[in-house]
Amino acid sequence: MSQDDSRLEWLETLLARACNGDREAENALFAYVRERLESIARHMLRRRHFAAFSVSDAVQEAALRLWQRW
Repeated sequence: MSQDDSRLEWLETLLARACNGDREAENALFAYVRERLESIARHMLRRRHFAAFSVSDAVQEAALRLWQRW
């Protein structure tokens, strides 16, 4: 089993637990997603036209948009 397969299995298990109301799983899932969003935001903010935004602002905006669509 590759590292990617293992991570996918972990995420699927975490998501199933969160869907069943497991608060610890919800928190772990949110922390993982936030970390990924921060990584993406840091990458995007390296571009010149995004320089005025902070990573936390970009992550907050992305999270808000996701929440509004949910």
